[in-house]
Amino acid sequence: MRDGSEIQKLLNSIENLSRAVQANKGNWRDVWDEIKNTGQAFKESRFPSPAERQEAWNRFQSLIDKVKECQEQAKNEAEKRFRDAERHLDQIRSFAYKATPSSESSEVILALLTGGLSVAIKAGVEAILGPCAYSGQNEHQFRNREH
Repeated sequence: MRDGSEIQKLLNSIENLSRAVQANKGNWRDVWDEIKNTGQAFKESRFPSPAERQEAWNRFQSLIDKVKECQEQAKNEAEKRFRDAERHLDQIRSFAYKATPSSESSEVILALLTGGLSVAIKAGVEAILGPCAYSGQNEHQFRNREH
């Protein structure tokens, strides 16, 4: 049989574990395991008086309520961080898409950088192989075009 002082130690342990989780130095599973152990300990404990037992039980219930509240708050914060991360990722993808030049502007840039040589090469390749060979269409598309 346990006494009231052992229950108080378990209640203090719940408080300490809860604080550790809130400081990102623990996990909720440890807190709930200690809550379960404390609940079982209540069944096996004797207190000097019914009033002391009730006081300890009230503290225990209060701690459980605080843990639930903190866990819910942590869950909401994690969900908010996830939504923010998704939003930022969408913004980055949008910026990357907008930063990618269209094929027409890339051809202009290439022509400027090569002094027009790319235009002459493109015209030569198209004259020999046909227009779709240079435009990046795959071999399957090229064969279907000829048939």
